[in-house]
This record gives sequence, structure tokens and C-alpha cells, in this order.
Amino acid sequence: MVLKSWFSDKRWIILAISVLLATGMLYSLGFYWLLGNISTFRCPHAFYCIAENYKTYHFAPALNHKLIFSWATPSDIWGTIHATQYIMRGHFGDIYANGNFFLSLPGVLLLLIPVVILVQAVGLGSDISRTIQHPAAWLFIGPYEMLIGSLPLFALDTLAKRLGISSGRRAVLTFLEMAALWPLLAFWGHPEDAIALGIGLYGLMAAYDKRHVKAGWLFGAAIAVQPLVGLVFPIVFGLTEKKHWLSLGIQGGLPSALLLAAPIIQNPHLTSIFVFQQPTYPLVDHPTPWVYFAPAMKYHIIGHPATHISAALPAVVSAGPTRILAVITAFIIGYLVYIKSPPLIWVLWLAGLSLAFRCFFESVITPYYFWPAIALGILIAAKGSSDRFALTVVFAATLGVFSFWHINLWLYWLSMMALLTGVIGCSVYKGGPLEGTYKKSRQRIFKNPKRTSKYQQHVRKDRKRALQQQRRIHKN
Repeated sequence: MVLKSWFSDKRWIILAISVLLATGMLYSLGFYWLLGNISTFRCPHAFYCIAENYKTYHFAPALNHKLIFSWATPSDIWGTIHATQYIMRGHFGDIYANGNFFLSLPGVLLLLIPVVILVQAVGLGSDISRTIQHPAAWLFIGPYEMLIGSLPLFALDTLAKRLGISSGRRAVLTFLEMAALWPLLAFWGHPEDAIALGIGLYGLMAAYDKRHVKAGWLFGAAIAVQPLVGLVFPIVFGLTEKKHWLSLGIQGGLPSALLLAAPIIQNPHLTSIFVFQQPTYPLVDHPTPWVYFAPAMKYHIIGHPATHISAALPAVVSAGPTRILAVITAFIIGYLVYIKSPPLIWVLWLAGLSLAFRCFFESVITPYYFWPAIALGILIAAKGSSDRFALTVVFAATLGVFSFWHINLWLYWLSMMALLTGVIGCSVYKGGPLEGTYKKSRQRIFKNPKRTSKYQQHVRKDRKRALQQQRRIHKN
């Protein structure tokens, strides 16, 4: 209780912020040192801590004077923290209980256990609530969320270095990616989306390097954190030989199956609702025309019957069925990668396209859904000309700003899809995705030594026949 009273004093708030900023800088230095990337240190975590605390104490009260006596913390993160507390107590079947608002897979809960232990150890466990005006626990949870959620920045910088992007443009790219990632963590409180994309990008690089075992386990971990990355998984199959597909599928699905076993056994009804049906709110977020094809759910997320404002727009719909269309397009893109072997930059572009189709077929959109496609679009555009890169950034910034507006569902969906198409279209690298590539069948012939010898024999026979025909023509 004494420590809790200390945090009510602004002096201790400033001291805590300073300590967390120093911790973020040391964390960044250590992480880059482990990656052997110390020369490209950008200090992203310190920037995140500064931005998060500025948003919490100054930015939100300036926009909304009703929040002048409270901190602007993301409401979604508290439900995830509550689900983490259930795991720590051994109640695995209650992580999808009513009121948690937790819709992802349990992998992210394992990553949040250390900060929850720390919060409870200092006596701030009672402050874990979205209803408290000044939750002192946020002084630990907020910076920790920023630290673990900045993982994709390292993956994107590694990809930029691998694509041969200059150091100066990589510096600009890093800050643009940070600006695009910040609303996801600071406003919405969904670090699982960022973590999953970061792990998935490392898995995509491993698959491109023909390290299928590493790619399978990395994608297994990424899907266990957020199933969204599963839209990129068919591309990994396309980059892998067919004989490894079975083991790749087992590695990709085993972590999620193990984590979901206990919730499904203990509470199959709520687990199926939150994991497979994915309840969303058209009256709270941004509905699209696909909401008319999404089935209305009988019960509200907190257990009360769903009220219909109109017969055409229910209060709660299931987003799962319409997302099947995005899965189908992901398999089509994976098959394209399988029959053609595009270079790495086009593999990344196709991954961004697959993630963009998720937004296209979404029945109810939340602004942070656009971030994965924007991140990959800006990365690929940095490889091209300065004009194309600047135009892509303009489309991405406009999309990020106007995605918060609540307007007519048709106008919102058409404008957002046009801006997203501008991001994906302007990021297209010159030359075309299939230029300079070979068919997979031809690659298998060259990889197999037995088939290579037979192929060479056929080539030699064809050459002999051509030479014989030329000699006959000269004789005649």
C-alpha cells in the first residue's frame, strides 16, 4: 500500500518514466548486440517509451477534456492481462471467459506472465482494470508491451539490410515503421499482432533460405500468438519442397493445438465462440459491406442477448466466415509461389498482398488491421525510387489517419480499399514478380543429380541432332 501511494505522486511517476527509458535503451543495445547489428542502432524502444508516456499523460487529455483526470490507456490490453492472470492461477479454461475481450490464441499470454508477476509482487495487482483512472500497474505494463511489441522493427530492418537498402533510407524506414506501429500498441493494446508478424517475417526468411524446420517452428510460434500470420503460411509451403509439407504442417499447428487443448476441454462453448466465430461489433468499429454476409450472433460478448438496431445491421456479428475468403486467396498466392520461384522482394510483396486481402474481406474493420500490409508495403517501396517511396508513404499516412473516421460503411470501405491498393500498388518493384525466375519443375531437375544427368543427356542428344542437320544442309 505504501508503494501504491508513492505512485500517486507525480515525482515518482517521473522517476519511473526515467528508469523505464533507460531500461529501454539498454534493452535495445543488448538486442542489437545479440543480432550483430550494433552499427544500425536506432533506439526504437526509447522512442516508444517516450511516445507512450506522452500519449498517456498529455496527448489524450488535450484531445478529450473528459480524460483530464484519467490516463489514456488502451482498453483491450486489460482483457489480455486478465486472461494472463487466469493462466497464472491455473484456470486455463477461463481465458476466454465473458468480459475478457480476448480473441487471440494463448501464446501472447505466456509472454505477458513476467510483467503480471512483477505487478503483483509490488502490490499493484488490484490496479489491473480498465475502469481505474490512474492504474499504477500501467507504469510497468505499458513499457513492457512496447518492448515486446517492437519485435517486427528488428525483422523489418534485417529484411531491409538483406534487400540492399542503403543505411540512410533504412534509418528513415525505421522511424516510418515505428510511426505505423505505434497506434497498434499505444492506442489499441494488441502486442500479439506485432509479435506474430515479427516472428513470421523471420520464418519467411528461413523458408526462403530452404531451412524448412526453422521456418515451420517459427510460424508455429507466430500462429500460436496471433492466427493472422497464417495467411502468410501458404507462401512458406510454396517455398518448400513437397516432401517437407507434412512436417511443416505439423510444426506450424502443433503449438496452437497444445495451447488450445485445455481451454477446449474445460470450456468448449466459449472457446469455440471466441476462437472460431470471432465476435465483432459493427456499431462500435467500422462495418463494411461484408457485414451483410456475416452471421449475426445470438449473444453479446459479455453474455447478454445481442440487440438489433436495425434488421440489416446487428450489434454483434461473427467475423470468422468472411475471413475464409482471405484464406482462399492466401492459398492461391501460395500456389503461385510454388509454381514460380520469385525473388525475396516479390515473396515479401506477395505476403503483403495476402495480408491486404484480409482487410478487403473483413466484415468489421478496426484501424490497426491495416498495419501489417502497410509495414511490408513501405519496406518494399524503400527498395525502389524516391518518388515511388514517397508516394507509398503518402498513401500509408493517409490510410492511417482516415481509418479512424466513422462514416458510411460503403464510403469507408471503398476509400480505405483504394488507399490500401495505392500502398500495395505503389510498392511494386520494377521488373515484375516473375521476371528472371524458373519453374519449380526445372529447379527440381537441377537439384536432383540423377535427373540432372538425364536432362544433360537429352540436351546433348538434341545438340548432336541439331549439328547433324546443319551438316546435312551445308553438304546439300
